[in-house]
Amino acid sequence: MEHLHETLSALPEGNLTVRMLKLVGQIADEDWTNVTDLAVMIRTVTGEDDESYLQEIGERAVALFADPEERYQRAIRIFRLVDDMDKLVGTASFLDQVAKRVSFLGFMDRLIPKPETMQAIDTAAKLAAELAGFAAINGLPGDSVGDFAASLADAAHEDRLRLTTWVVAEGVLPFGPDFLQLVIDRFGAASAGELQNSALFGKISEWLPGGSTSERQSLVVRTLDSVGDWVTEVVRSRGITQQSIGSGLQQLLDVGEGGFDVLAAAVDVGTNYVEHTGTQTVARQIVKRAYGEV
Repeated sequence: MEHLHETLSALPEGNLTVRMLKLVGQIADEDWTNVTDLAVMIRTVTGEDDESYLQEIGERAVALFADPEERYQRAIRIFRLVDDMDKLVGTASFLDQVAKRVSFLGFMDRLIPKPETMQAIDTAAKLAAELAGFAAINGLPGDSVGDFAASLADAAHEDRLRLTTWVVAEGVLPFGPDFLQLVIDRFGAASAGELQNSALFGKISEWLPGGSTSERQSLVVRTLDSVGDWVTEVVRSRGITQQSIGSGLQQLLDVGEGGFDVLAAAVDVGTNYVEHTGTQTVARQIVKRAYGEV
């Protein structure tokens, strides 16, 4: 059985994912602390310093995470699934499994970017995973689009950084600052066959309500449409462009002469930012609840 403190402590403190998240934080002016210790998370969230009280909160948090009637581990699985599928699909897109030159990530320079429609489907699927994770953490129905969209105004810490990284890495980087309408159009017009060709959408859709692919497709379109104002404000207020993102990422990811679409593919394969910050989000929410219950 998975334990909360072990799941959090398994997160790296200084790998490529962490460096990319810090880079996005700088570009988008998002403050984030990489908390990988449950005791630190408890102190950070509660502001308490009484050791016995902190111990009680920790024990309650661990029990909540372990309770099969709760849905916190489900949320972890959803966030983890996104990065697992990215690596599976990304690895399959290599021209060759062995690079002809050594780069920071070995064969990053051999990546093939996804076709535009497939990239749009995967970008949409990742936002659908956010909806599914949000519903699981908060015990809401899986189609709570309005609640999810409303929560963005108050998103903070890991939530805001993860969602901003989605905007930056899955939206602006491959498509440009006006990416959202393109993604809505491409995803909404995708055929059942094209959706089935997305391994990521196939897995994420299993966590979404609806009895058919078309119903789930419609739900994801509504979700994309609901975040429009928030996305526009993030891009506008932070002055996010492909150039501002690309110049920073090029220092972390050696993709040779590859363009923005290749960089986007490299982020998919080389990082697990969704799982990393998603785990921290789950831990923070559990600690908040435990603090209120002890």
